Amino acid sequence: MVLANIKTGKTVKIVKFRDELETKAILTSMGVIPGDELEVVSKSPFGSPIFFKHNLNNFFALRRNQAELIEVE
Repeated sequence: MVLANIKTGKTVKIVKFRDELETKAILTSMGVIPGDELEVVSKSPFGSPIFFKHNLNNFFALRRNQAELIEVE
């Protein structure tokens, strides 16, 4: 399953990043790595961007095409 398909309010664990260097670099620079949990906070009406909560109080957003490169369980 990919992160872009998770419903708002759900929490998932990152399994792996697909091979796309820009998205990997963005996420790892923010401290988001495989094994971490993310909560889907909200999605814009047109599906992009998607807002996430990481750890206790860290929030960030990704474009839908970036979230499609992150495998979760």
